[in-house]
Amino acid sequence: MQKFADRVVGWFVPMIFTVAAVSFSYWYITSGFTQALLVLLAVLLIACPCALGIATPTAIMVGVGKGAEYGVLLRSGEYVEKARKLTTVVFDKTGTLTKGDPSVTDIKTYNTYTEQDVLKFAGSAEKGSEHPLAEAILNKAKNEDITLESADSFEALPGRGIKCMRLEQWR
Repeated sequence: MQKFADRVVGWFVPMIFTVAAVSFSYWYITSGFTQALLVLLAVLLIACPCALGIATPTAIMVGVGKGAEYGVLLRSGEYVEKARKLTTVVFDKTGTLTKGDPSVTDIKTYNTYTEQDVLKFAGSAEKGSEHPLAEAILNKAKNEDITLESADSFEALPGRGIKCMRLEQWR
């Protein structure tokens, strides 16, 4: 939208100045300076391109600013314009959007392991991580009074998770 407005203003402004100059010239010749000045100002004020050149980016920036007040961060106004074409929005289920911080809501068990076992394994593995989801797991383990063990090795794999090893069994 902004690019389109810039393109229109690029043609519109010179045309308005041309019309204003021609109008001024005509009215100066036929009615004098005062009438010509009034016509010039009327043409410029009525056809002011400010609505196109200034209002569009201002409205977009106000929208981006209001979003930022509510924690929605956008890189540029371009994404506000693209949002009107969205048909589906998918959110993660970590509580980030509803509470402002990730939290553990459900724990899935496997075979004979209980929820406490899974939380102990996950919490012990995440002890060395600084990721916000690791913090959520550690908080859940702390709230459940689960004693965490230390891993023999820990490696954070950016964008993929973690890798750790424990030689002794944690259970």
